[in-house]
Amino acid sequence: MCPHRHWQLRIKALDWNRRERIATVGAVRAVLILHPPHTTSVPLRQRYFVGALRRAPPLLPRKYVPAFAPPIVECVSETASTPSNPGSENAAPAATAPQAKVLYTERQWVPWYWWAALAGLALLLAGQLGLNRNVWWFAVPLVLFTALFAWFLFWLSRTTVSVEQDPDGTRWLLVDDANLPNTVVSRSMVVPGSARQNALGRQLDPAAYLVSRPWVSEHVLIVLDDPEDPTPYWLVSSKNPEAVLAAFAPGTTAG
Repeated sequence: MCPHRHWQLRIKALDWNRRERIATVGAVRAVLILHPPHTTSVPLRQRYFVGALRRAPPLLPRKYVPAFAPPIVECVSETASTPSNPGSENAAPAATAPQAKVLYTERQWVPWYWWAALAGLALLLAGQLGLNRNVWWFAVPLVLFTALFAWFLFWLSRTTVSVEQDPDGTRWLLVDDANLPNTVVSRSMVVPGSARQNALGRQLDPAAYLVSRPWVSEHVLIVLDDPEDPTPYWLVSSKNPEAVLAAFAPGTTAG
């Protein structure tokens, strides 16, 4: 056997022993922290060895528990649960809740020339793709581009403004998914197209509720008087702002 090979084996053995000692010391330190010696009656050497092989349980995420969970209440009809009522099966159905009355509604469609412009763009793109090719290279892109541009224009025209009146007399302004009762309105006014740039520019309050479309120039400004609502006012674009204010808050319009 080569003497150099013998020294290499000894060096490897020493290196392995050194690594084992370092790993053992690290395991002992970890066990001392997690399992102090006075917490159990197992001998010290056995306790260190068992603790070094024991794996700590994984940390589970904390479950969220709501602070308040409303109780589930089951409503049972008295006539249905009373067997002594012989005419319960033939009784007339309960009257439905009265529906709100729609006083005004509008949908802010994009102008017609937007449709014409995108139709021309679809023809141009389809013509470029079908140049010197089969007719399908023109027909298929034309259908795809037309459908895509039509969906985009319908999506831009999704804004709706409506005014409804409840049976108790409360009137509501509904703008997309937001609604506002007329009982919290302090005053209102029409913002003409000439003042649109100032109303949407440096005079705009960052806390205001804003719904504006670039193709609608006029707006309605509704100032709120609600201590529980931090929103100072609503600024909503409308094609007929006078009709919106007349239907929603007729007595609050500034002269």
